[in-house]
Order: sequence, then C-alpha cells, then structure tokens
Amino acid sequence: MATTTQQSIGTHWAQLKCCPTPRATNQLPDLSWLVDTKWRTTQQPGARFAPAAFVTGSLAPVQNRDNFLAWFQPLSAPVLVVIGEQPPPKSRAEMDALTTLPGVQTQILLCSLGLHEEYPVALAEAILPFLQSTLD
Repeated sequence: MATTTQQSIGTHWAQLKCCPTPRATNQLPDLSWLVDTKWRTTQQPGARFAPAAFVTGSLAPVQNRDNFLAWFQPLSAPVLVVIGEQPPPKSRAEMDALTTLPGVQTQILLCSLGLHEEYPVALAEAILPFLQSTLD
C-alpha cells in the first residue's frame, strides 16, 4: 500500500501529466491543493518545531541509513534523485548513499534543500525528461 507521501507525489505527477501545459494555455495549473496541504502540516501539534526537527533528523521515519536504503531495494519503479549541490552535510551523505544503488538516476542542481522553492524551473527541467522517458 502506498504511503501518504507516495500518494501525494503520484497525485501531483498525475495532475502535471494530465493538465495542459502552461505554454499551451498561458495559465499555470491549479496547485492550490499543494499550498493547502503544506498549510495543514503547519497546523499540527508541535509543528512550529518542524524546521528544527527536520534539520536534526527527528522527523525521519527511519533511524539509520541501512533502513533508509532498504526502502529503495529492490526498485519497483524508476527512481530519479535530484540533489542540491549545497545541502547540509548529513543530508548530502544520505542522498549520496541513495545514488549508489543500482537503477537510481541522479541529477545535481546548484541549490540546497529547497529545490522546488529555490529553483522550480530548473527542477522541472531535470524531472520532466525522466518522467517522459519512463512513459515511453
């Protein structure tokens, strides 16, 4: 069964795939659901501590690297890991470990952890060819 995160990513991907492109319609897709989801996350008990918990690893659903990497093996679908050049060292070490697995493709962008917020166009340009190639 898919996790909430997997469902959210799948829904987001489906919305991007099924919606007309901004170039074709001169409109951006309605992503208000994503903003609403992020806002609801901030309203959870203890959410004001989320940035500190994220940076320290307290939000991680796994406690060590082996458990983390086990989520990706065996791969049941193509995986693309997009990494910022300048994330915190602990985060970068985990990302680099993931890239060593067979079947994992990697893109590195000039940014830190907030790829989607810092450079959304560059991130989309990295992801879209991967998505298109998996559909061919």
